[in-house]
Amino acid sequence: MLQSKHLNLFRSVKFNIILFAVLASASALGTFLPQASDAPEKVQAFLATHTFLGPIFNFLGFFNLYYSFWFTGCLGLMAFDIVVCKLNKTPPDAGLSRLPPEFDPREKNTTDPEAMLRLKPYRSQWSLGKKRILAQPIRDFFKKWGYAWEESESFQGLQLWVGTRHRIQRWGSYISHVSLVVLLLGALIRGLFGFSEVVPVLEGRSRIMDHKPWEIYVDRFEVAYYPGTLNPSRFSSDLRVYERKGLKKGKNGEDWYEEDPFEEGRLLGQKKILVNDPLALPAGQGQLGKIKIYQASWGAGGMFRSVTLELGKHKVQAPQRTRVKIPGAPIELEADLMLPNFTVGKGNRADSESMDLKNPAVRLFFYHQGQKTVPLWLFKNWPELCFAEDENGVLHHAPTPPFRLAAIDPILFSGLQVGYDPGFPVVMTGALGLLLGLSALFYLHRRRVWVLVKKEGPHAQILVGGWSSRGPRDFQKEFDRLMEDLKARTGAISESAVVSNKQIEYDTIGG
Repeated sequence: MLQSKHLNLFRSVKFNIILFAVLASASALGTFLPQASDAPEKVQAFLATHTFLGPIFNFLGFFNLYYSFWFTGCLGLMAFDIVVCKLNKTPPDAGLSRLPPEFDPREKNTTDPEAMLRLKPYRSQWSLGKKRILAQPIRDFFKKWGYAWEESESFQGLQLWVGTRHRIQRWGSYISHVSLVVLLLGALIRGLFGFSEVVPVLEGRSRIMDHKPWEIYVDRFEVAYYPGTLNPSRFSSDLRVYERKGLKKGKNGEDWYEEDPFEEGRLLGQKKILVNDPLALPAGQGQLGKIKIYQASWGAGGMFRSVTLELGKHKVQAPQRTRVKIPGAPIELEADLMLPNFTVGKGNRADSESMDLKNPAVRLFFYHQGQKTVPLWLFKNWPELCFAEDENGVLHHAPTPPFRLAAIDPILFSGLQVGYDPGFPVVMTGALGLLLGLSALFYLHRRRVWVLVKKEGPHAQILVGGWSSRGPRDFQKEFDRLMEDLKARTGAISESAVVSNKQIEYDTIGG
């Protein structure tokens, strides 16, 4: 038992409410603010647009909230608080007891078993015509109805059986609280030893993770669309993952540098991943669980393999940032930039609303006799629309050109979500235990039945008392069925009225 007066603060209801409110508010805040582990580009956008609040939120760890020191500390404090509160309580009995805690306060004033049974919420009694061997029929009765029983030795002509069903209900609260501590422990393990990061990789290229010296290659990226729409129905990446032991963390603890730039690395695994079908790799020596690489997102940046222009009967294919001669004319063109979802931004400048290929546009330069012309923006979906861009980057409407942008072959990137959660098995264990504890507490209602056999000369009398953790109406029908079966087994010849918990007032305790 934890009885120190220094722990009284943790047992305070007010303290528990405040702690829970802090955790709930923080969790809600984490759903509204972008998180660096999920959307780092949105975090940078927030910092750029909120110059005052952004740095404050960043200092407080709001953009990496679930891994911040204070949120992890609150989880640990809640786990400790639960332990302190539960250990301060008297644990429930572990099994049957002849004097159960479910008693009327007046039972403390008597040691007469018969008087005690007359104070139970449910009662029934009847007489037997002659002495019979009742031990086995009563045992069979308890066995049939799923009751664990205990019987006392005969004393002064009295013999008592105590049957209990669903004893585990009294442990439901403890199981639930212990499971909640286990669940919080799993969350702490993840916060202390786990990580989550987004790794965007261009198709045909590779990128090194932040948390591990692993290099991820995306050999091929595929995306399929629903017919007649720009909504993707399926996207996947062909991955290869290499361990680069020659990579070391720099002095700042953030950037990697290569001790051996010619090291090929060790292949850890390769797979074509889909949404909800990740690549799972062992975390490494001394680490539990696996690191999983998920297909989280995709998009297009400003890079492309080539664009195709239609000029009358001619088609010109131009690789990015490469001059290409237009057939039959002393003019060269160069395509240098693509915006996947073109929009006119602040100051009438070209911008991309997102990385989705919803409104792709390409910037073109033309060269005539060595002179570079004003760049033009052409649109794949709007061939009649054209913008000219001046030397300050400001857009102006331009006449419809005599050529159109026929096709774009973009270089897409695969947005990979890399996660390591060593606390996941612990969280699942705690969640399962919490489910079992709550089920035991709310659905396995505890029942107790006392059967007292009193011998009076050539006859015997049976007095039965019952108790249930549920309300009186819920157990009354079950108690009636129990009594019908028990009377049939014992051979009752006369019966006293069966009474409910509304009729338990007596003038005397032993009368």
